[in-house]
Amino acid sequence: MAPVHPTSAPATAGPEAKAIVRASSIRPFATTELFHKFEVGLYGYLYRKAVASELISDSRAFLDSTDVGQEVDVFLRWRILSDLGVSVNYGRFFPGKAYQDDSPRNFFSAGLTYAF
Repeated sequence: MAPVHPTSAPATAGPEAKAIVRASSIRPFATTELFHKFEVGLYGYLYRKAVASELISDSRAFLDSTDVGQEVDVFLRWRILSDLGVSVNYGRFFPGKAYQDDSPRNFFSAGLTYAF
């Protein structure tokens, strides 16, 4: 099993908001030939407004609070060949006090990349 790669860094979500990111990934099958470039990872985000009364790019976050919310993303990536890769991503956003509707939102994406 390959080592876990944790990272932590501040990121910007636009000039009016900030995000703190925590990420980690692992290659659980690094010693097998076929799956040695298979990677599983997790990202965590904490979003904040710079000023509580300011609007941000998501117009649904209009309440006076710096708490925009939190998000957790899980991804699977597999570089099958040097020019072929597959990825699957899932994320769940938990709105903070800046939102009137605090229902969690789900995001899903899948991709196939062929480089030539």
